[in-house]
Amino acid sequence: MQTSIELPKGWSVTPSSSVDLEEGFAEFHESSELKEGVLLTRRRLVLKANEVLPEQLKSYKTFRKAISDRHDTYILIHVASENTTASPAVTPAQGMARVAELLREGLRQLPESSNSEALQAEHDAINAIQSKDYTSAITNLKRATSLDPKFSRAWIMLALTNEGKRDASSAIAALKNAVDADPTQALPYKILAFLYMSLRRQDDAIATWQKLLTVAPEDRDLWSNLSRLYISQKRYSEATSLLESAAKANPSDAYLQLSLGTAYLDSKRTDMGLDALHKAMEINSNAEMLNDVAYELAETDTSLPEALSYSQRSLNEVEAKLKKIDLTTIRDEDLQLTAAIGAYWDTLGWIYFKMGNQPVAENYLRSAWELAQDGVVGDHLGQLYQKEHKLPEALHMYNLALESSPDMTETQARMRTLAHVQLPEHRMSAGEELSWMRTTKLPKITDTWGSADFDVLIAPSGKVENSAFIAGSELLRSAVKNLQEMSFTEAMPGGSTAYLRRRGVLSCDSACTFVFYPPSVALSRLDRASSAKVSESLSTSPAATVPDGVFRVGGGVTPPRAIYSPEPEYSAQARKADYQGVCTLGLIVEKDGHPSHIRVLKGLGMGLDENAIQAVKSWKFEPAMKDGHPVRVEIAVEVSFHLFQKNGNAN
Repeated sequence: MQTSIELPKGWSVTPSSSVDLEEGFAEFHESSELKEGVLLTRRRLVLKANEVLPEQLKSYKTFRKAISDRHDTYILIHVASENTTASPAVTPAQGMARVAELLREGLRQLPESSNSEALQAEHDAINAIQSKDYTSAITNLKRATSLDPKFSRAWIMLALTNEGKRDASSAIAALKNAVDADPTQALPYKILAFLYMSLRRQDDAIATWQKLLTVAPEDRDLWSNLSRLYISQKRYSEATSLLESAAKANPSDAYLQLSLGTAYLDSKRTDMGLDALHKAMEINSNAEMLNDVAYELAETDTSLPEALSYSQRSLNEVEAKLKKIDLTTIRDEDLQLTAAIGAYWDTLGWIYFKMGNQPVAENYLRSAWELAQDGVVGDHLGQLYQKEHKLPEALHMYNLALESSPDMTETQARMRTLAHVQLPEHRMSAGEELSWMRTTKLPKITDTWGSADFDVLIAPSGKVENSAFIAGSELLRSAVKNLQEMSFTEAMPGGSTAYLRRRGVLSCDSACTFVFYPPSVALSRLDRASSAKVSESLSTSPAATVPDGVFRVGGGVTPPRAIYSPEPEYSAQARKADYQGVCTLGLIVEKDGHPSHIRVLKGLGMGLDENAIQAVKSWKFEPAMKDGHPVRVEIAVEVSFHLFQKNGNAN
């Protein structure tokens, strides 16, 4: 069979990998190629026998599954490279988010294994990941790579699963194996480089991007991130050389011009830098580009009046969009705009600081800090206080900034110059203070403990104009009325007309508190929700299927009873964000009282689901009984996490 699909003009596609399966009873071959804008796919199935022998049954099932998977495979089309622009360089924190994008775009395009058992092990690992059983996933992926050491895709999945369990060394080792398995594929290099960047291992990241130069010299992530790393190490000649070549090959790429202009400014070639930045804005003059150019000018003390104009234009554009927010329509873009305006306030405040207008600078920097709690913003505010000789305030801000972003070496150096400054002896820790800043106490709403996520729409005055229940305990759904009666001390710069959509968690026990998520955390929760929806739409995990011989409670089946149920550990990420909630797990209690087939029915994220699974794996039950005999039974358990006690509480 041969199919041909003509792509729309200006679009392209990465053909799926070839498949060649051969067994004694049949063989299957598939190949794809892109030729003059047409995607050609050829498939050939050859039957060699009239029946499958009993000893071939396992191979037959794997063979049939492999063909079925090809039928259900989606190939993503994308704008052709000549019509795209480079992405801006990412921060270490953004790097792993970019990895998620790369995986969505390209993981399934990597070559499959020709070993049917390796493919089955990979499939089993995917099911385990969907059920959040990462230990089993790692076991299956290790089996897949041992059966086929050249199976690059399985190595990448193994690396990311290890990274999710915070095992960076194993993740790095697996990614190196992925590179060695197929050195012609760009994806393993890029994921490894982003992982090094997230770990602040700049030299290793640079070396990895440099290796990619020989494989994919025109890769957009390569240009932007390698040049940014060069600049951070003051290797300006290497940065400009790389970016000049890239800009010459892609003259209409706005972000390349922005990066080139930044490199020129940092290397004191001011006129060339301004020319490149102006060209970037000629190509793309949206709010993000205006803000980025303004910030780079402020960082290098260049053309500050010009920077001020760009910053004000970008801020006006975003504020105009924020005036139109409507909580009756939940849009991810609204949370993204809230995160963006914090960065834009910081840029404008930083420009005023460089221009010597300290009162106005503090107005914007303070608002940006209280909204985002970003380490760079805190450092800017600390520098302002230090310049005003408010040394205790400066030291205090540097301390908070480093709590938010511990690896800022220049902030650490500034703190050391203030070692002689005394702070109050009895004060909250930096972490406690950051949490306290985002917390508002509310009157008692319910006698039952519960938590739920809400969005609130905050007017420039600080009054809550509207609120919306997002997810969580149904007992708290009616609390939208309570939230609308509150006024939050949400600082905004004087004269701001922005309406901010903020997400937070309402937790109630003997009293109630509402804790805002930092905008970056709110966005990460959106990403997880989106990924979950994609997984649900792609397939139903076989691991979630109840095996034969399993009963449900009722109809003569007595429920099992937990006799040993140790509490789960709170994850550091959730504790830092003051995140609380209930994770619901489905499981089977075996005849001997041990749990099996544990899976997440309703998750929380932030590492809490994994901790809940690990805790429940060690539980022990008195088994369910039917007619006087122990039987296997399917149940659901709730594992609640809240910060009114030391660890999570399992119910």
